[in-house]
Amino acid sequence: MDLDTVRILDKKFAPTFMVPLGNKNIMQGCTNFSKIIELDWDEVSIYKNLNICLTPAKHWSSRYLLDYNKSLWGNFIVSNGNAQICFFCDTGYDKKLFQSLGKRFTNICASMIPIGAYKPRQIMKENHINPDEAFLVHMDIKSKFSIASHHGTFKLTNESFAEQINDFNAAKLKYGV
Repeated sequence: MDLDTVRILDKKFAPTFMVPLGNKNIMQGCTNFSKIIELDWDEVSIYKNLNICLTPAKHWSSRYLLDYNKSLWGNFIVSNGNAQICFFCDTGYDKKLFQSLGKRFTNICASMIPIGAYKPRQIMKENHINPDEAFLVHMDIKSKFSIASHHGTFKLTNESFAEQINDFNAAKLKYGV
């Protein structure tokens, strides 16, 4: 939720933003307040014949010093009633969480899975999956097609952008996907 990007998107496209519960107030100064829909975990909103569901992620929330876990975080599943597309945001790997999503959403045709911001592992493991774990997510949810996301844009952690791609390619060979 890069607020500068939110402002640019709002100015150029005037979209409706879907955000986890508690994030509407953060965005209030960035965009048209009436074009923000907040979702609770496992809540579904219907928008232009699409079902959009916010599902839990393994993470936390904080934008400022004193707002730790005052808003939700999560992943989005978009469905047209038949096929689903998953957009995974910041999340650590949790086999049980992702396998339960794969059982609940049984026709995932595509997913965007983050592969960046994962080093040092002892600090980032609980909140950000690495490229190897991205392939585990792909298999846990039984996605037909996955796209690597959340990499190569913002330098947030110790790994280089090239390392993210190299680790992704190594995992791709490892899992034969």
